[in-house]
Amino acid sequence: MNANNPLVSVVIPTKDRSDKLPIAIESVLQQTYSNLEIIVVDDGSTVPVSLDFTDPRIKIIHLDKPKGVAAARNIALREAQGEFMCLLDDDDYYYPNKIEDQLNYLFQHPEVDIVYSLMEYNFWHKGKKETIIYKHALIYDMYNFKYCTNVIHNNSTLFRKRVLERISFDERLTKYTDTQFYMAASLCCVIHHLPVVVAVWNIGWGTHQITARRKFIKNYKNHTILCEIFRETIDSNPLYRKKFYRRLGIYALACGDIIGAFRAFKRMLPGYFSWRQVNKL
Repeated sequence: MNANNPLVSVVIPTKDRSDKLPIAIESVLQQTYSNLEIIVVDDGSTVPVSLDFTDPRIKIIHLDKPKGVAAARNIALREAQGEFMCLLDDDDYYYPNKIEDQLNYLFQHPEVDIVYSLMEYNFWHKGKKETIIYKHALIYDMYNFKYCTNVIHNNSTLFRKRVLERISFDERLTKYTDTQFYMAASLCCVIHHLPVVVAVWNIGWGTHQITARRKFIKNYKNHTILCEIFRETIDSNPLYRKKFYRRLGIYALACGDIIGAFRAFKRMLPGYFSWRQVNKL
């Protein structure tokens, strides 16, 4: 570890999860690296967040009205004083080695802006848990745009503060906020993979569930925004056109938007045929 022991800021946005939040905070307090600040952003919880922890490294920011997770993260990141930053969802947790291992990697690779690692996925269904260690089916040094849509999770990263000079979370999004952040980062930052398990992602553990119909509507709306944000990059590459616009078309069909689906598939076609041609070579 570098003798300077720089401050690391951990950002935890939360809303109405008072039963899960203490587990997330405790996992940060138990880190093997201790020069930390924990910034909890209460995004307009029905009952304002109140913690039993007395650790002076914890700071709570209360928002009077919900602004969404993207805005909550941006607010906390602007307040953060650390030289390095990391993010944690309020219903998940870190393993004790998370920050120290990733910080050591960034010390050893000063050219790297962001390091991400493996996650343990806990799938909860009817009170039962199935655990999977997700091992990326990728070469670890491949970190370009197309992989950031389904590889990098907020819980798995540590990044330098300088990253925030280039990108932020898009506050129009209510879903895919981490996808947007790391897709944007892949266009202007150096991202490396460190193949160690550093955190746990609990899927289906929360109390808030939505119907399939509402889920597709939310997916459609937010994927449309992603396609708008990255339109220039998507349109410039046949593989991206195929991937992003096909998904947009499927969401549109699921929501009953036939015209929207037609437009999406039409935008996909040049990319689809170009992609087919490239793969025949």
